[in-house]
Amino acid sequence: MYAEKYQWVKGEKTGKIETYSSHDNEWVYFIGGSRINVNLLPEFMLQVDANTPLDFSVNHVPVAQNTQPVQVAPVKNTVIKEKEDFNPVRSLLKQAAKCKLECTYNFEIDIPKTSVYNLVNESFETDTDSLVLELVMSNIKSTELYENVKEQIKEQILKFYKNGHTARDTTSIRNEEATSTLDEQPPA
Repeated sequence: MYAEKYQWVKGEKTGKIETYSSHDNEWVYFIGGSRINVNLLPEFMLQVDANTPLDFSVNHVPVAQNTQPVQVAPVKNTVIKEKEDFNPVRSLLKQAAKCKLECTYNFEIDIPKTSVYNLVNESFETDTDSLVLELVMSNIKSTELYENVKEQIKEQILKFYKNGHTARDTTSIRNEEATSTLDEQPPA
């Protein structure tokens, strides 16, 4: 029925060995006054031989008797977000987000003058394009770029809704933007 010795493997008493005294339908009692709920015994305690208790020192991991190896699923590399409060309006908008709006992002970057680029490209045996790209990328601050992109997306979304477009109008949106971009170009 019940063994003579048990060792705590979980909780505040981890590592402590208890000697069985008695039991009833709800509790298992130990000499010294401790007790544990019958249903929790398998989770919190292991049957042990009094001469060979489990070692719970910092450098030793306890090994339970009669255990099977556990297969561990690979952990996906995901970003953990803080739990957001439920917002029914946000939920509705998220479920209805089926329309594709093609967005373009424009921002300015500092690059060397063409004459300097040509001079370096012709005078040195180096990958000038890679060096210019590296220089440009080192000067881009991710927070500024994020804010710039965020603002441009906001403008395009507002433009989409102000023009009265629906999800079926995505082709006409692209055509209008192409036309408006051509209209804004200065004469050559």
